[in-house]
Amino acid sequence: LKSSKKGRKLLSLHSTLRSRGFLCVSNMLAVLSVDDFGGAASLFSTWNSLGTQLVQEKEEEMLDALSSCMRSVTARLCQDKQGKDVMNMTKNELEAIVNVGQACEVAEV
Repeated sequence: LKSSKKGRKLLSLHSTLRSRGFLCVSNMLAVLSVDDFGGAASLFSTWNSLGTQLVQEKEEEMLDALSSCMRSVTARLCQDKQGKDVMNMTKNELEAIVNVGQACEVAEV
């Protein structure tokens, strides 16, 4: 896809769609309950998946969208009784997040 103009355009559109999707989820987290997302355990699993993607991502727009979504999930879980019970971060998870933040030049991340 990268070798043709149309392919590059398609990849760009796909990236924009992914980014906007993560920002949409961030907004939905503010108004929906933890149960609407499948419960605290499911939302924490989503948080872990977001973290994995965040560590692997290089594109600035996507880093911003992923970190925004991850912050929203964190806030939602911390507001919920069940969320507080499942939000058990390991030292390695916390270090990985800190390393991404330190290595990134994008202030929003």
